[in-house]
Amino acid sequence: MEITPEEKNMLSRITNNQYPGGAYKRATFINKVCRNKADRAVLESLCQKGLAETGLGGTVAGDTYRACWLTEKGKRQERQR
Repeated sequence: MEITPEEKNMLSRITNNQYPGGAYKRATFINKVCRNKADRAVLESLCQKGLAETGLGGTVAGDTYRACWLTEKGKRQERQR
């Protein structure tokens, strides 16, 4: 599977910007890693390739937010960098 440099960068951004609340890391805020439409297109591409997923994340206080995270396949790709 071909991974572009932009996709590799996004994989790292998702990993490095996980929400740190509570005793363990939580899903990454989409707004933190996707600053513009081009970033959102890269995230969508990762989702289509099965490397990332989007959905609702939750804070320690129980508030929800739009979130993204890597799948197991995405984690393997990110570690290969």
